[in-house]
Amino acid sequence: MIDGHRVVPPDRGVFIPVSRRMHPRVCGFISTAVYEGRLGSDDASSGQTLVSRTGADLVGAGMRAVAHIGRSQVSAEEIQAIAARIAEVKGATYRDRDGRERIVTNADILVVAPYNALRIALPNEVRVGTVDRFQGQQAPICLVSMTTSRRRQPMLR
Repeated sequence: MIDGHRVVPPDRGVFIPVSRRMHPRVCGFISTAVYEGRLGSDDASSGQTLVSRTGADLVGAGMRAVAHIGRSQVSAEEIQAIAARIAEVKGATYRDRDGRERIVTNADILVVAPYNALRIALPNEVRVGTVDRFQGQQAPICLVSMTTSRRRQPMLR
């Protein structure tokens, strides 16, 4: 329907160019990566903060490489990396767009993952599921597992 365009063209639908959920540092990354730079945050979103127990600013989007080879459905290395990141952010102070502050608990963390092994490896309060399961939901902290592996040798066809 959008004929190869990454974003809905004006003659084919409506694109709402404002996010009311994402901090501008997160939204900027998403906007560039997915929405041709056309998505921005509303003013109140910039008031959100996430500060670690040591005082470090945790707001933003980033990537961390996790080395593993030959994994297809379960990656112990990926599970360990996500569990470690959860331990880092748990206990941080989160301020929402309305200025309310709270200490981050497992219930404030959402993990988007393509496989279910994470579910049994993480605390029950951490929400784990696929992109489809979390469509329209939000959380102060969202971790995304992009688990993939390369074969050691090229596939022959």
